[in-house]
Amino acid sequence: MILSFLAWLALIAFAGTVLAEAWLPWRDRTDALERIVLTLGLGYAWAVVAGMALNATPWGVNVGSLIVATFALALVVGVGQRIRGGKACGRPRPLDRRTWLAIALVIAFAALFRLPNLGWSEFQGDEALVLHKAAATIDGRHDAIYVHKKGPAEILVTAEVYAITRRIDEGTARLPFAVAMLAGLAALIVVGRGLFGPKVGVWAALILGLNGFFIAFGRVVQYQALVFLFGTLAIWCAWRYRKDQADDAPRWLLLTALFLACGLLSHYDAALVAPAILWLVVARWRAERGSLRRDRWAIAASILLGAVLLASFYVPFVLHPYFRSTTLKYLVEVRMGGGGGDGGGAPYDALPKWAGLANFYNSAYYLLALGLLVAAVVTKRLVARWPRAGWALAALGAAGVPALLLRPQWFALTTDVEGRSWAIVLVAALALAPLIAVWRDDAWVTVWLWLIVPFVFYSTLVESPRTHFHTVFPALSILAAMTFSTLSRSLYPAPRIGGGVGERSSPGAGALGRWAPVVAVALCVVVAHSGYYGAQVFVQHEVSYKRSWPAVRVPMAWYPFDDLPGSGWFGFPYRAGWKYIGGTLLGGGSGGGDYDSNEEPAVTAWYTRGAPRCGDQPKYVFVATRVQDRQPVLDPDADEAPDEPPPAEAIIAAGYKHKLDVRTNGEDSVAVWERRGVDDEHLTNFDLAPSVNQDAGYTSGTEGMNPIHGSYTYDFDLQDSDPHYDAGLPFDNPARIVDEARDDVFGSVPMLALRGWRYVAPSRGDVGMGREDAVAPGDRIILSLAWAALDQPIPPNAQVFVHLEREGVQTLAQSDGPLHPPAETVCGKPRVLSSLAAGEEVLDRRVIDVPADAKPGSAYYILVGIYDYETGERLPVIAGLDKGQNRVRLTIVTIANGSPLEGHAP
Repeated sequence: MILSFLAWLALIAFAGTVLAEAWLPWRDRTDALERIVLTLGLGYAWAVVAGMALNATPWGVNVGSLIVATFALALVVGVGQRIRGGKACGRPRPLDRRTWLAIALVIAFAALFRLPNLGWSEFQGDEALVLHKAAATIDGRHDAIYVHKKGPAEILVTAEVYAITRRIDEGTARLPFAVAMLAGLAALIVVGRGLFGPKVGVWAALILGLNGFFIAFGRVVQYQALVFLFGTLAIWCAWRYRKDQADDAPRWLLLTALFLACGLLSHYDAALVAPAILWLVVARWRAERGSLRRDRWAIAASILLGAVLLASFYVPFVLHPYFRSTTLKYLVEVRMGGGGGDGGGAPYDALPKWAGLANFYNSAYYLLALGLLVAAVVTKRLVARWPRAGWALAALGAAGVPALLLRPQWFALTTDVEGRSWAIVLVAALALAPLIAVWRDDAWVTVWLWLIVPFVFYSTLVESPRTHFHTVFPALSILAAMTFSTLSRSLYPAPRIGGGVGERSSPGAGALGRWAPVVAVALCVVVAHSGYYGAQVFVQHEVSYKRSWPAVRVPMAWYPFDDLPGSGWFGFPYRAGWKYIGGTLLGGGSGGGDYDSNEEPAVTAWYTRGAPRCGDQPKYVFVATRVQDRQPVLDPDADEAPDEPPPAEAIIAAGYKHKLDVRTNGEDSVAVWERRGVDDEHLTNFDLAPSVNQDAGYTSGTEGMNPIHGSYTYDFDLQDSDPHYDAGLPFDNPARIVDEARDDVFGSVPMLALRGWRYVAPSRGDVGMGREDAVAPGDRIILSLAWAALDQPIPPNAQVFVHLEREGVQTLAQSDGPLHPPAETVCGKPRVLSSLAAGEEVLDRRVIDVPADAKPGSAYYILVGIYDYETGERLPVIAGLDKGQNRVRLTIVTIANGSPLEGHAP
């Protein structure tokens, strides 16, 4: 499936080249690295914009429409250039070999932390949600991008790669984001060398390349890499607008608007670079008389471009019911705080919460060295501006930042240390002083605004910043690189003319004197340990580091915090065995049935391809070791999960047998439990359950005998995108996912319509379309019904009945009662039928338990209808195949070991 990523990369690189050649035709006004980075950035921008546009069309996002759109772009651009008479000219300014070598080494070094073992870990929850919505997007559900709590870019990029072959695995899904992260590092080199010199850019990329947040976010299917790439390019284009010639500047302004808009289509975090961009734009207007008037059309076009791109998504996004019911509440109450402790509301001191995460994502020595390097350059600027007051401000920062981190109670305004805090006063003073000191230096102000806006926002205005605090590190890396560059010159100064004519003094240690070797060795140790730390925590896959901690620790690592935060973990290696579960037990169709698990629903829904998850006596129970987001097991009414999953004794007491262990690495596993009385004949000793190793080929297409069913395994990665489940999305159109459409209308006047149905028969997997099928005694039939409320109100006592019945003779099993709408793939709470509003559609999941003593060979209809639970009276069917009856027949079910019915009713 790597070919699907390469095909997608070729398409966006082609689109990026077309756009770069058309919009920046004077190649000699850019250097070679800048040209490459802009081309990649424009390609990713095209992927986002084209994906959004295609999703709004009847054709949707698929390989054909993507190819047609890309070549249509080339045709339109080519015709436009021909009409305008313009063409690209010149060659990009070359870089010398030493510069290319340094750049190549830094990017290659960064790639070592982002590309190896990229597909080894299973998807975690947030990644799985993106994959669900990408699958729904390419299957024609156009609102999938709106049923999301952030921008659509991560969904659209994933959907485009997915759509090439309609198959995807973990490595293929993550590659676009890993490449975007590497492109972002290259863009950081461009920014650093453009603002402060060649060495600063390279050192900044090296420093950020070692950052654990930027390693982790280059290894997951998430938006952060896109925000970093687009935000860095927007800063650079705004810088070019500030510094370039009058005839060239407007083009850079439009590119700034494009990249900033694409960043905001990735996540709201991109807005945090806007103040730095605005500063550069205004600085040009102030520095060059008449530039505001001269650039007025470019300014208007840039505003229009950004507004159109953002409005095309965010207007329907905000108007969508999901935003009002879920997203807005999440943003206000969960992300921003919406109360925040006993004191209630912002401002906070959120730095201690972030410090625990930062110290685990990174070596403590890396963070300490980064802080010292930044402090050095800031102190230098402060002292240069205010010789005495500068030292005092530097001392305030040296004492204040550790206090904010380690003594938050000193700043608390309430009894709750996580409530309101006056830390914002100190943070604001530390942020504004360096800005005021060097406000005439455009480069310094740009980077400082890039740093302090997210720093102030996430440290004081957001109760729980989690990993969003990573947005401060690009600017921090540039500032640290300025000190790094100065140190490198001090350690190895260029030879200079000495006292006599023709005499050259021997190289010395510069300003550091005898401390030069100590500083050099210390920096080398920090870089080496940081690299080793990143490799052990993120890249190696022998141990699931985060989930095994504190039993495992990187040698010489220092963790000054006693406890780790409970959330905000991304990119750490973990694989339990879900591909085997999905490919063999449920997703492959050989097992079928429902299940429950202690793993979060988004993950299990992906690997089971939307199999129903019910906590009330399901067929299977999957208990994974060391899950990150724990879920209650066999307790559908529980509000939260216990610290540990239920012990084996409790699961056995609930009526389950230990059937199988799926293992990886010899440490992480999924224990498979099956309800007693189901498929017992092929199992002999449940105390010594067989085990399989997912690493032994079950994920790579190698055939292996399935110890459960005695058949060959089904390779999970070969499963196409499945249009029959919408995990992670509300069922706004239940009829979309049914197997058989119907149009049965119930009531003496039209009250309720059955639009379709689908059921999972455990012995055979997914069936439907009116076919006869066999189930075994003790099996569990999962039936999904798509209902639509009509104009007339539904009686308050009305309920659904579902019977497995030999009509008029025997009712073998039934599921009567109110609606049971599933929450995504999870069996949900009951809902009164009469609560449906006119025109409302709902999915109703019914569970029918076939008795263990059912007679083999007997056959029954599945009958569905509406009745009054007080009188027992059924509503008539006034339209549809069973018009005139008081129920509808869906299909015939035969009890296993008998012959299916042919040509006659039971």
